[in-house]
Amino acid sequence: MKQAIRNLLFMLLLALSVIADADADQPRQITWDDLIPWSEPIPDPYAHLQIEDKIELGLIADIRQQLANGFIEAGDPNAEYGEDLTKKLTGKGLDVNALLADDEIYREKIQAQGRELVTSLDGAVVKMPGYALPFELSGKLVSKFLLVPYVGACIHSPTPPPNQLVVVQLETPYAVDNIYEPIWIEGRLAASPAREELHLVDGSANIQIGYSMKGLKVTPYEE
Repeated sequence: MKQAIRNLLFMLLLALSVIADADADQPRQITWDDLIPWSEPIPDPYAHLQIEDKIELGLIADIRQQLANGFIEAGDPNAEYGEDLTKKLTGKGLDVNALLADDEIYREKIQAQGRELVTSLDGAVVKMPGYALPFELSGKLVSKFLLVPYVGACIHSPTPPPNQLVVVQLETPYAVDNIYEPIWIEGRLAASPAREELHLVDGSANIQIGYSMKGLKVTPYEE
């Protein structure tokens, strides 16, 4: 009798183990937000400014960058325009140099956030929506593509941050009829930064990608 009970318990545990393994391979549906680790919001140094002031600060920053890179020289009409804008904003009580320095630090922090990954998703089997941007096509078949969060992403620069890009390697090639149509992709995700050469409309770029996936299944997107 005791042996029969032990055998029954063993079979029950075995069955539960099989069920658990099966559940572990069921894809977890995620969104692009799930690929972004939570972090404290970064204060925008321009948040208190009027939209006109923000635009003019951006113009000043661009003109100063052109001067630093040698694209224009002091005395150039654009350089003089930058000086006039600086005087204008200074006259309104704004510390232009301090604001531009704070904005540069702000942008660096935003870029750093974009490189942070959700390591708990490493190795997870997931299902997520997106748009497939093929690295190369064989007719209509694609076996490797960049999954992006919105239509047109990476077709023009700048590209989305690394934690909003997934490079997908398919086991079986997928026929792409229209890169502007969304898809569902299922596969095993890896939080593994990589770089890929991508050809854009306005040139090619070596872009940083936060995630990769061994794609198992591609289907047209449906709610």
